[in-house]
Order: sequence, then C-alpha cells, then structure tokens
Amino acid sequence: MGFCNIILLLSIFGTLPLWIVLLHGYNYYYDYFSSQFEDDPLPVYDFIVVGAGSAGAAIANRLSKNNKVLLLEAGGDPIFPQRIPAFSAPLLHWPQHDWCYKTVPQKHACRGAPNN
Repeated sequence: MGFCNIILLLSIFGTLPLWIVLLHGYNYYYDYFSSQFEDDPLPVYDFIVVGAGSAGAAIANRLSKNNKVLLLEAGGDPIFPQRIPAFSAPLLHWPQHDWCYKTVPQKHACRGAPNN
C-alpha cells in the first residue's frame, strides 16, 4: 500500500465522524424549521386511524383519496441513529426505542439474538 493510498483512506475514514455530526445537525435543524412552518392539523376529520402498521397505513391511504384522515402512531420522534440501519442495531431491546415484544423463540430470527 503506497503513501497516497494511506492518505486517501485517512481522508475518507478520518472525516467520517465529522460527516455524521454535520448530517445530524442538518437533519435536526431541517426538522425543527420545517415543523415551524407546517399548518396546524385540521380540527375535523372524517376518519381517525390508530396504528400506522402495515394495515393501518394502507387503510389510511385508501381512505384519504376522498376523505380527511388522521393517522396516529405511538412513540416519539426518532433519534438520529434510528435513521441509519447499521447504527440502529444497538438500540434493540431498549424500551425507549423498541417495544420489546416477547415472541415464540425462533432459531434463525434476528441472527439468533438472545431472548428473541
């Protein structure tokens, strides 16, 4: 490996934390300022769908063609690592970010994580 290759690798991987911090700041302020200019929710809806799972989102989408629909989902705003799949794995089994449902043990699910 030559000197130029080492410098190139250091410049790419050495600045990765900086890019992550900058991206986090951009996302935070983008979300903050875009929420300041959003209109208030409508006071009256034709339908209220509780739960944005696979069925709830599909039902809300179909109903919204000709009606005013409010789709509610539990939980707060996602934190930055949840937006990047590789960074969200350490958040598993944290009650603040994961529902921690207990299921029937499955041999090959979730790469064999304990208490799955």
